[in-house]
This record gives sequence, C-alpha cells and structure tokens, in this order.
Amino acid sequence: AAPPPAAPPPIELLLPPLRADIEAKTSLGEAAHTAALEALLPGSDDEKARVLDAVSKAKDGRRFLTCAVRLSREKMPERFVELMESLAPHLARLGLTPLLCGAAADAEYAAALKARLRAAVPAAVIIDSFLDPPALAAVFAHTALNVHPSQYDAYGMTIVEAAAFAAPTLLPAGGGVGASRLLPTDAGASLEADFGAGATALADQVVALLEAPADLRRVGMAAQKRALAWGEEAYGQELHKLL
Repeated sequence: AAPPPAAPPPIELLLPPLRADIEAKTSLGEAAHTAALEALLPGSDDEKARVLDAVSKAKDGRRFLTCAVRLSREKMPERFVELMESLAPHLARLGLTPLLCGAAADAEYAAALKARLRAAVPAAVIIDSFLDPPALAAVFAHTALNVHPSQYDAYGMTIVEAAAFAAPTLLPAGGGVGASRLLPTDAGASLEADFGAGATALADQVVALLEAPADLRRVGMAAQKRALAWGEEAYGQELHKLL
C-alpha cells in the first residue's frame, strides 16, 4: 500500500516590517521633530505659533490625539470625530489637541468630517498634505495617543509607525486589525476601548486612559520595543530562515 501523503508544511505569516526610512527617524532629537512639525503645520504663523507653544508646554512634547487613516468610510474616521466631539469639554484640562491626517478617498465625505471636527474643536489640527517620513516622525513624536478607529484592517502600518516613536494606539475592542498581532493588547503594547458603547461611554473610557499618562507611556514604550525589533533586517532574516 502506498504510504499516506505527507502533511503539508505549516503556513507561516510574516507581518510587514517597520520601514527603514521611518526607523532612521527614531534616533532624531526633539529639536528635529519640532522643526519638522513647524514645517508641516497648516495655517498662519500665529496659528502655528499657538500649536508649537502648546507642544512645548506638554509633558514630553506629546500634545496630540492623533488619527492617521485614509478618510474613507471603511476606515471609519467618523468614529474619531465623534470621539473628539464628546471629549471637547475635557481637552483643555488634559492639555491635548486633536490631529487628523489622511488622504481623502471621498472628497465630500472628508470635507464633512473636517468641518465637524473644526466645529467641535476649533483648535484641532487638520493636515491635508502627504506625510513623508520626517512628517510622520514629527506627528507621532508629539502624539500622546494614536486612535485607529477601523474595526477591521488588513494591517494598519501607521499603528506600527506610531509605536516606533513610543506613541500608543487605541484600537476598537473585538476588531480585526492586523497590526495587533505585532502589538497585542494582552502584552501591554496597545490599548482597546469599546467603540460601540456610545459616545459618552467611549469618551469616559478614553478620559480614564488620558488621566493616567504614566500608564500610556508604559504602553508606548512596550510598543516601541516590539516595533523596532521587527524592522527590515529582522524581517529579511526570518524570511531567509523560512526559505
């Protein structure tokens, strides 16, 4: 009798690595990130000066509640805007400013979101320009919390890029975001909240997180360690081993 067929080899999943051009920016100092932020900020010189002054007064320079996703319905950026609407009464006390950046896949939808955010928080920073590595570094080096609102996302590279600069990410509980495999919540490398709990309940969850900056910092540092350990060289070595 013929021998039974051999079991197929296990399927290995290699997560996308942190890009080398982003990793290189993690060694820059605060002055370089602040200069890049100044060049990136929209608005008049007075408006830029107000944001930079607020950044200088923030602990560790981390002033922003950031959302960096494509402005399309499947990425659910309206969740971030709704959250900022509910958080608006708390932002001055917390010393934080919303920052929204992302390509507009649907111009009308994106314009409506930006208008809602400006109406809720006039001081919000909205960046329409393409974010190259220095710009991404400037944003995430000054981010207290990165909010990734997508319930499902194949990966979500901006989560890993934020982590490289020790910015923790808040993910929807029960979702399916690929980057959470590299930065799992149960390892303290990301955070979760119930985005379906309603605006007030979600805002309460997020305020509790923001009122514990030392805990946020620990999550950011754990995320940074994992993100920097999975760069292009580590990815290539693992791929070579599997091949």
